[in-house]
Order: sequence, then C-alpha cells, then structure tokens
Amino acid sequence: MGQKKPDPNPKMDDSTLLALAGTALALLFFSSGSATVSRVNNRLNTLADIYHESFEGGFDPTWQPKDCAQVSFCMNGMLAIAEGILQKQDDIHQMTKRDLMNIVRIDIGDYDNGSVYFIQKLRNWAALFDEKTASFMDGPLEVHPRMVPPVKEFVDQAITLLQESLTLISDIFQLLPDESVHSARALVSKQSEDLIRLKFTL
Repeated sequence: MGQKKPDPNPKMDDSTLLALAGTALALLFFSSGSATVSRVNNRLNTLADIYHESFEGGFDPTWQPKDCAQVSFCMNGMLAIAEGILQKQDDIHQMTKRDLMNIVRIDIGDYDNGSVYFIQKLRNWAALFDEKTASFMDGPLEVHPRMVPPVKEFVDQAITLLQESLTLISDIFQLLPDESVHSARALVSKQSEDLIRLKFTL
C-alpha cells in the first residue's frame, strides 16, 4: 500500500491556546497580557459611562433600528461587541486558534460589520454635526451641541480599546505552532490600519 498523501487543506487545530502555546502563553498572559485586559476593561467602563450619561435614552432593544437614534444604536452595538471581546480575553486559556481569528475578522470586523462598522458610523455622525450650534433631533433623542465632543471621545476610546486587543491577539498568535511574528501581523494588519484612519486624535 502506498503512503497516505497529506491533506493539502488541513483543518485548523481547535485545541485550546494553553494546550498549543503552553508555558509561553501563560507567561505572556500573566505579565503584559493581564495588564492589557485590565486596560481594555477600564476603557470599556469609560465607553459605558459616556453612553449611559447622555445617549442611552435614544435606544430601546424592542425598537426597530430605524426607530432608534443613530448615535445611540451605534454606541450600544459597539458596547455589546466590546463586552464580548473582553469576556473572551478573560477566558483566554479556553480559547482556540479559531477564536482568535474570529475576534479579528468578526468582532472587530471591517467597514461592513463588527466594531469598525459602528466606529465609522459614529465618526461620520460626529463629523457631520460638529459645527452645530443649536439642538437637533436624532430620531427620538434630542442632541445638544455639548453632546458631540463625548461622541468623539467615545470613538477614540473605542479605537484604542480595539488596538490594545489586537496587540494582545498578535502577541498570542505568534506563539502558536506554525505561526510567526509575520503571520501574526498579517492577521491584524487590515483592522489595525482601518482603526488608525478612523481616529480623531492622531
């Protein structure tokens, strides 16, 4: 009998990251990794404070999206995704290689979905109404000019949160078997570049 040919498209190993990277992952996470998760958590709290202080009234989960204030709908969506990313990072040892890739491609996403989508919408909203000197309505929400700067802060804080998450993912990914610094950078490069372009404060 001839030798079995290797599968040209092998399935991704779904072992947990701890099993794949072992001690190296544990050392990374309990040093710089845990600090990153703590910073992400603090930024998430800042986002939540901005939302709850002035924008929560424009969103209700029972409404159709078109009935919500655009700014409130996008903030709520961004918060939900950020909370999910943080929860996954808290459980980093139970994650798989596929989980890391899904955070980048689905949770952080691009201009059509995920966090980048909501950030772009919020950035466009803030830029559009930046010069307003009188109150205006965004759906059911009355927006005062003083509420525009906090939206800019929300955008920049959200971007920094995601950038820190991408750095942690890249640091972990390069420790995995068959991966490298190059493949880790390639995994996060598109989203990293998109986020830089969306920042108000460069």
